[in-house]
Amino acid sequence: MGNNFESKHPRSADGKFTEKYRAESGLELSVDQPFTPPDTPEDCERGQIFVGEVKYHDPNSPIGDMTDYEAPDSSEISYGDWWLVEKIKYDSGGSGLTYRTQDGYVQESYGEEGNLENQEFLDENFEPAPIEEEWGRKTWWENGKLASRRRDAIPEVDVDPEYLKEYIEDRCGKMTVAEYFDHQGQKTGQRYYTASDGELFEAREKCSPDRQTRSKISYSFDGVECAPENESCNYQVLNGFLQAAHYKVKRGGESVYHRTDGPAIFRRAPADGRRERYFLEGKEYTKAEWEKKVGR
Repeated sequence: MGNNFESKHPRSADGKFTEKYRAESGLELSVDQPFTPPDTPEDCERGQIFVGEVKYHDPNSPIGDMTDYEAPDSSEISYGDWWLVEKIKYDSGGSGLTYRTQDGYVQESYGEEGNLENQEFLDENFEPAPIEEEWGRKTWWENGKLASRRRDAIPEVDVDPEYLKEYIEDRCGKMTVAEYFDHQGQKTGQRYYTASDGELFEAREKCSPDRQTRSKISYSFDGVECAPENESCNYQVLNGFLQAAHYKVKRGGESVYHRTDGPAIFRRAPADGRRERYFLEGKEYTKAEWEKKVGR
């Protein structure tokens, strides 16, 4: 847009456009008739919403009833303001809203009953926004409970791995990038990145709401099953009891069993009767041999 709303239509002391300038610019927003999104479930955050005049309306577009609205460019939008730029009522059911913000766009998808299903923050190219501290996408169950949230903050490892390592190490070596919840709002899983000894790892954990059943698996960013030294790369807990755990590290680009503070393999009910097995750098030892080598 070529118009500079902020310079041509300055705000009043309360931060809103005056009636004179609101009428002049075609804004529909007013104190007694604000635009209200169809649904605002738990953990849904929005900025202050503004709506300009209708720029285009096609009730018979290929995807449904579509309306576009006038809005300033992102560079002209104040921090925290959201300008509605598109509203669609899909022929297939449901609807969608697109807002323009200082950082790009926010897209929201609604179900046939008007419930918010998805909210995603995008950059000016409609790509996932690099939001490092906040969540970049959230989804909800039909009952309004949060279903998942994630952040698309992390560049691919082949883009800037050193930046990513430093970023995670500065945050105690761990960064949660996704969380999952059941219909009652209980956490059922997460995905997170860790950094240790110059290596990047991605771990995925699943759990029951009471956390009596849990599992984890961890990989390096190049797909090798491993974890930082003396951390399990996968485990399973059933009814509160550890069933199995494996400790592997990456050596020469491959996954090898290794642990210096306990067994590298634990199985509660192994078929061969060996509950604990000890390894160093991929080589198996008896417990006595292992204790001697690690100085126990």
